[in-house]
Amino acid sequence: MLWAFSNALSPRVCAATPPTEKRASEPPASENPPRQAWRWYGWQTLAADSVAGALFLGAVADERNTALFALSGVTFGLGAPAIHVAHRRWGSAMGSLGLRLLGPFVGGVIGAGADVRASEHTADSHGKWAVLGVGLGGLVVSAIDGAILGWEIKASSPPRTQALLALPELVLLRNGMALGYSGQF
Repeated sequence: MLWAFSNALSPRVCAATPPTEKRASEPPASENPPRQAWRWYGWQTLAADSVAGALFLGAVADERNTALFALSGVTFGLGAPAIHVAHRRWGSAMGSLGLRLLGPFVGGVIGAGADVRASEHTADSHGKWAVLGVGLGGLVVSAIDGAILGWEIKASSPPRTQALLALPELVLLRNGMALGYSGQF
């Protein structure tokens, strides 16, 4: 018991650190900048592309309904870039728009080449390979957009220390003394 009392009266335990002073164990603020965390929002672009894909498949199933093709094209061309803009990622929005113009076009050109070769052998091609090429080009663009362009950096709070600092206190008052316990969590 005498050891506990003498330990409680030691200057190491009794001296309180004013809140304005930094402790020696804390690194300066410049050494501990806020961490940056990557956040994936590509699922939103993939969801918009799924709607465009469903409209595209509906147009193909409805004997190439031009109104559904147009609605699918507008949804595909502007849906994901608008999501990038909503996340204030203007460069990603422009890259997404460029991919969306180029990808289905390249797929359609490749498919049209297959249609030309098929029409030499049979007369019933009717551009089915070009339509398939446009669809596959759109799938590739959608995957690239969601997987690569759908990331943003969000600043997070500085890392919390996992250490628990708890100390007994002996406070000398005018009319006596007080024994207490304080901690930092």
